[in-house]
Amino acid sequence: MLPPACNGAAESAPPPISRIELTKMLNQIQTEGIDFVRFEFADLHGISRSKTIPVSHVPDYGSHGLNFILAVFGMDPLGNVATHGKDTGTMEDIGYSDGTWFPDTSTFRVVPHSDRTGRVLIDPYHFDVSPSGGYMPWLMAPRSVARKQLDRLRGIGIELLTSFEYEFYLVDRATRKPPFGGINIFSTIRLAQEEKLVYEVLRSMKKMGVECTTANVEYGPGQMELTFAPSFGLEAADNAFTFKTGVKEICQRAGYMASFMTKPYPDCGGCGCHLNQSLWDVSRSVNLTGDSKEPTGFSQTAQHYMAGILHHGRAICAFFNPTTNCSKRLKENTFAPVSLSWGRQNRTCAIRGKPGHNAYFENRIGAGASNPYLILAASIAAGMDGIEKKMELPPGVNGDAYEMKDHPRLPSSLEEALAALKQNKVLCKALGEDFIKLFVAVKEWEIEHNSGDDWEMKTYFEML
Repeated sequence: MLPPACNGAAESAPPPISRIELTKMLNQIQTEGIDFVRFEFADLHGISRSKTIPVSHVPDYGSHGLNFILAVFGMDPLGNVATHGKDTGTMEDIGYSDGTWFPDTSTFRVVPHSDRTGRVLIDPYHFDVSPSGGYMPWLMAPRSVARKQLDRLRGIGIELLTSFEYEFYLVDRATRKPPFGGINIFSTIRLAQEEKLVYEVLRSMKKMGVECTTANVEYGPGQMELTFAPSFGLEAADNAFTFKTGVKEICQRAGYMASFMTKPYPDCGGCGCHLNQSLWDVSRSVNLTGDSKEPTGFSQTAQHYMAGILHHGRAICAFFNPTTNCSKRLKENTFAPVSLSWGRQNRTCAIRGKPGHNAYFENRIGAGASNPYLILAASIAAGMDGIEKKMELPPGVNGDAYEMKDHPRLPSSLEEALAALKQNKVLCKALGEDFIKLFVAVKEWEIEHNSGDDWEMKTYFEML
């Protein structure tokens, strides 16, 4: 909870990054002819925050760290300081102190849709002044929270292969009108209408290491879905963050606004984030998810993992549906789940199991407005508890889960989800009591200030 110490010991301490890797990044910057580098990170909401550094100053900030106010994690999507966030170790209780942020050089990418610009993700650290101390990760940053859970999972011999599927709305930046109306899901001519923009997104993402696999028109006016290939470990969430930020930037430059807000229009389809996961051995060569000998088609380990997600489903909903607007998507007969159920190839359930060759399972609870790092972390924390306690996966739903009233229901509001989270000792311990306190404080501030649909559109549509 303590902020980084800015003292002589910290200034003389070795950085928490490899000098070899830093040199490698600097060489790439020179080779690519880069003039500016964004030092970038995801805030509590998954929104990109950054400082742009002229290339001549990158070696210094890479070696000694970049100062950045920690209160950025206690702000709402519009940058307002959430007053409920005091006593969370990020705001006035630490004098609005800075953290010391270092780049993860493995994440350096050229930004093809920006002028001679590169991007590297950064993580906050604090300085431990004890004799055996040094720079230590600050574990309330979403990326650090996700990394910790991935390390825990790796500790029991499992690597996670993950992909994210996002839907988003496209509107004219000036008029806020969609480029096309109606539903027309998968319409070829609707997609062709925005072909130039879509192709620019696909090409830019590929150059940034995000391999898009499909693009199509979705279920609402101006709504689209783009999917991308799965990745192991933290790279999956990094790619999701890169994708969302890139889509918004590219669309903005083309005169549009892309929004991942979950339910901007009451009578139109919502924007979801489906989280696809499979469990692998630590060599990343053997898929541990499927088992044709099991009636479910899934291995015992995978069944325990899915059971953990269902068991903790009401609490993890605070991360999967983290705005006051998100619960409006979770309605019957909308292709979004309303109950904590699972079924093979069943889109009416919270978890859609996909057994067989390269088996995996799709968590359909998530909203487009969710933070990829936090839903990854929450999913692992819940799934690991299922594995450790050998939780039994309930029978799968074969028909319409909307018609089955005997399954636990998903929370109907953010208030309900936060209450479940605060009462969930397993998740609070796994994700960190200090982090939970911060997250809940910011979200309760949003709830208090929500004055209706207009407030939600103003707060969420452009930024999320």
